[in-house]
Amino acid sequence: MAGWAAIRRAARLRRCRVLGLVCPQDDCSLVPAETLLKKALRDAGLEAMALPRGDPLLGGAHAVLDREAAVIWHDSSLPAERTRFHLAHELAHWWLHAERSACGAADMAEAQSTDPVPYGVDRVAGYSPAERREAEANVYAAEFLLPGPLLRRLFLSDGPLRTARSIAQASGLSEALAAGQLAESLLLPEPPETPPDPAQGLTLESLDHSQRRAAELPAGPALVCAGPGTGKTRTLVARVLFLLGRGVRPDRVLALTFSNRAAQEMRERLAQAAPDSAPRLWIGTFHAFGLELLRRYGDRLGLPPAPVVLDTLDAISLLERRLDRLPLREYECLRHPAYPFAPLLAAISRAKDELATPGDYAAAAAAIAPWDDSPEARDAAEAERARALEAAEVYRAWQEILQEEGMLDFGDLLFRSVQLLRGHPDVLQDVRATWDHVLVDEYQDINRASAVLVKLVAGEGRGLWAVGDLRQAIYQFRGASPDNVALFQQDYPQGSRLSLGVNYRSVPGLVGLLRTTADHMPRSGDGFDWEAGREDAAHSLVFAQAEDEEAQADGIAATARDLAAEGIPYRDQVLLCRTNSQADQIARQLERRGIPVLRLGDLFARPEVRDLLALLSMASEETGTGLLRAASILGGPIDVPGAARILHRAAERSLAFPRALETLAEDDALTAEQRRVCAALWATVEPAPAREHADAFLARFLFGESDWLRRRCLEDSVPGRQALIAVHQLLQHAASHSRRLAEEEPSPLRAFLTHVRRLMEVREDARARLPEAAAAMDAVRVLTVHASKGLEFPVVYLPNLNRGLFPCRHPGALVRIPPALQGDEADDREEERLFFV
Repeated sequence: MAGWAAIRRAARLRRCRVLGLVCPQDDCSLVPAETLLKKALRDAGLEAMALPRGDPLLGGAHAVLDREAAVIWHDSSLPAERTRFHLAHELAHWWLHAERSACGAADMAEAQSTDPVPYGVDRVAGYSPAERREAEANVYAAEFLLPGPLLRRLFLSDGPLRTARSIAQASGLSEALAAGQLAESLLLPEPPETPPDPAQGLTLESLDHSQRRAAELPAGPALVCAGPGTGKTRTLVARVLFLLGRGVRPDRVLALTFSNRAAQEMRERLAQAAPDSAPRLWIGTFHAFGLELLRRYGDRLGLPPAPVVLDTLDAISLLERRLDRLPLREYECLRHPAYPFAPLLAAISRAKDELATPGDYAAAAAAIAPWDDSPEARDAAEAERARALEAAEVYRAWQEILQEEGMLDFGDLLFRSVQLLRGHPDVLQDVRATWDHVLVDEYQDINRASAVLVKLVAGEGRGLWAVGDLRQAIYQFRGASPDNVALFQQDYPQGSRLSLGVNYRSVPGLVGLLRTTADHMPRSGDGFDWEAGREDAAHSLVFAQAEDEEAQADGIAATARDLAAEGIPYRDQVLLCRTNSQADQIARQLERRGIPVLRLGDLFARPEVRDLLALLSMASEETGTGLLRAASILGGPIDVPGAARILHRAAERSLAFPRALETLAEDDALTAEQRRVCAALWATVEPAPAREHADAFLARFLFGESDWLRRRCLEDSVPGRQALIAVHQLLQHAASHSRRLAEEEPSPLRAFLTHVRRLMEVREDARARLPEAAAAMDAVRVLTVHASKGLEFPVVYLPNLNRGLFPCRHPGALVRIPPALQGDEADDREEERLFFV
């Protein structure tokens, strides 16, 4: 099935049919889940049968959909609220998928977010076909039982069912499910009705000549050069249709891409073009594929069946615990021992991108030579060599620690997968026998480890079909190797190269500019002979100069306002900046000039997020430092002297927060207003169980009796809606942290606050992301050039085309990769390609 919004809409329509309603707008009252499920089972012709745990028919699962017997077998030992969700989950399989299903605890998630934060395993965000089916069933089941629009109306009403707890009690479902549905329906924008996808009516006959030639290649290896706007994804989808038309089984097709966004787009396009076959295709990122290989065959490398994938913060924490194992001299920092860990881990990750072992790193370090024979050069080379050799020793120690713990870092997902296939011929044979065809998207953006993994899986490459464009290689800073495009013929001597010839995105004037740019780009690939697939437009290219940054912002704001008045809405206009800091700055400048802007910026610096973090602090930390902000959340703001008086009084009486609030609420030494603030805060934080997790605490506050969220939901403005998105992402961060938290953690709330502070310290995953549905908000988008790749807008502004800004200056790294492990292209080549994109 297509995207998550389509799945939710399908679930709401099914609920209407089961309840005998005409349309979802008629669904105005909460129906007990027991009643709804009885009707749904009857309509589906299914029976639900409870079995004792361990019964052979369950096979260790919690619920089994037996299509032949028309029965859902389920575990009778589980609580009723969970059983109801499990039945809805199996009904979703009945309606969505054709296969028999047997689902365990890992498959059925009541709060399945469709917008998770890219963190730890969630950063891989890869769904195998089986995992995708389970995720679809979770989303469908939740929406069928508790439809988002209905919950939104109840929450914003004055009726008795206006909290997650009351909704859960009335429906007979869990509070976690109710809170999850409220989070999705209240905090995320409602996705617009999607216009018909071009892939839905896609046929091979509808392709242009160059696209059809590429899609219908009888065999690989083939590399298709696809410039911007030439229909790369359309051609890739057509390639799959061509293979399916030749009788290739969908479960024999492996489609790999560089980014989660590209994988999702490919998945949705194929779901439109080939709905029956798409669920059985394996579509995902290289790292997701590597994780699946290591889960399946990792025992050959001494890994557990479900190895933990560490994010940067978890890796830093592990290094801190094993500090005695690290041979630190050059990178020793007595005041802050963890200071060099993030750059050291980044250097190790880059080495893994190049498939370099600790020994290879040491050899490359030893080979560092001075740039000339001067004493200064020799001294600098000696110092650099010493630092690099120490990094190699840290790398070796880190791999030993990971092996002992049965863990992986992000780079291991490819590095160790290649080791697995190279070192175990039987596994390699098994993997090659699984896939007849391997399709690779964005070939120019993959690193060398990915290219070697493809080579191992595809063999000589008869089933290999890759698409890429050397001129769009813009991720070298992440380890991407543009050399993979240049080396394609060397990797596959029998390979062929061909190009897509029509640019459907840009007007002729812009295509002419692109041609001029590409002709002067070194190693630009396969020539540049595009045709323009659109008519030209007046003033399609405008070059403007401004005296300074403020004048630049004045000009952009005036133009954006004029275009909006002429009928080009703000949402169809975008500013592309070289860096995030530039984007943040110009977004603030436009907002001051009254232009609605769509950019969230640093998540943990946003006021609504800081408010909620202050409340968490008041609930878990003894110092009470979040008092001033937390008080404002509850509608009872207190001034700085008043907050200071409360803190001082707590210190006088040797009271620790949060328990101090209860006592101070009755302390006559405080003013009535100060006592009222203490009482209100205590009423909010007091119900928190001692080991409550941050996501549960936040959900209880947000979706409980407090009006803090209700007031924000009623604020219909671009800034207001962006604030809700930020709150959703904070919830997702908290949920991700909770899933990885050790059971014995004495204070999960404090642990999460520590985690957030470390995130801010290392600048890891601190930038908020906009969900796709936010594109419907009428506001100017402000993006980095990297984030804009593959998107289309009628109006594009390129500010800051100044030396030092675009192209930008590159700061020096604390830990430098030895030159022998780096690519051979200079930074300005990537800056040039960024401008081309």
